[in-house]
Amino acid sequence: MKKDTLAEALKAVSAGMEIVIATLMGSLLGYIAGGLFDGTAGYIGVMIGALLGFTLGIYGLYKKYG
Repeated sequence: MKKDTLAEALKAVSAGMEIVIATLMGSLLGYIAGGLFDGTAGYIGVMIGALLGFTLGIYGLYKKYG
C-alpha cells in the first residue's frame, strides 16, 4: 500500500469518526435536555440533538478540510 493511499484512508476514517462522535454527543445531550423538560420528550430531544450534532459535524469537517 502506498503512503499516499494510507494517508488518504486515515483522513477518511478520521472524518467519519468526527461525524459519528458529534452525532452521538448531540443525541446524548438532546436526550438529557429532553428528559429535563418531560420524561416522554427525551425521544424528541434525541432526534433534534442527532440532527444538530450531524450538522455541526459536517460543518466542522467543512471548516477543517474545505
